Amino acid sequence: MLNIKRTTLWQFMGYTILLAVLCVLPIFVGKGPLNLGIEIFILALGALSLNLIFGNADMVVFGHAGPYGLGAYVTAILSIKAGAPFWLAMIAAPLITALFSVIVGWLAVRLIDIYFAFLTVAWCLLIWTATYTWYSLTGGDDGLSPVRVPGIIFPVESYYYFTLFVVTICTIALKVITESPFGRILKSIRENTNRTEFIGMDVKKYKLIAFVLSGSFAGLAGSLYVGFSHCAYPSYASLDKAIIFMLACLLGGMYTFWGPVVGAFVYLFLYKIIITYTHYW
Repeated sequence: MLNIKRTTLWQFMGYTILLAVLCVLPIFVGKGPLNLGIEIFILALGALSLNLIFGNADMVVFGHAGPYGLGAYVTAILSIKAGAPFWLAMIAAPLITALFSVIVGWLAVRLIDIYFAFLTVAWCLLIWTATYTWYSLTGGDDGLSPVRVPGIIFPVESYYYFTLFVVTICTIALKVITESPFGRILKSIRENTNRTEFIGMDVKKYKLIAFVLSGSFAGLAGSLYVGFSHCAYPSYASLDKAIIFMLACLLGGMYTFWGPVVGAFVYLFLYKIIITYTHYW
């Protein structure tokens, strides 16, 4: 028990130091590194949301860019077309994404293995097609811009802190979910689905809840990126983007909570370096 308490204390101290370093970073670096930091935060949140079902419940999702892109376009459409405040549009993004995730998840969790993965790909492609062809609503391949954010978070430094705050809250929430009895049931499903069903757990229900939670966090990540880039494009919901989320999970380790965060950092850091030397990154 004493060793567990010591380990928890050291972990808490490590998290506190890391958060403190991230908070003082804008004092010592320019706008370039801050932009990179914002992108890493957002990709890390998207990868963590994917890993909630990918690493914990062994639900292979090849179309995670679907809810990410949907959240991005919900924010952009409400801000530009409906004239809604950015805060309201940002809150609406994970809620609407969760609603669509319920519909898709209700169908998807009844499938297994590769069939489940294919249905998530279909969902991603459906959203991408809608954003690419529905010119009157989404702007088609021209996208939607500009998405105006409140002046208080418009400077890069301010949006860095805003993104850090939102991602930190979401990370804590995902950590709590992962270590809760619900998260342990997801791990049980990953290890042995038949045994989990045998002890009386409704596997489909738990998978659906996890799928909806994953989609809502991904939608929030997409909304954050729209506020950062001030625009929304169909590429946000493309399969290329979905592969990036999966790569982040795999690079850092899909069976650890912090793996997707490490993977997001490694992927974007290497990308920014390699792209300066060649287009074939």
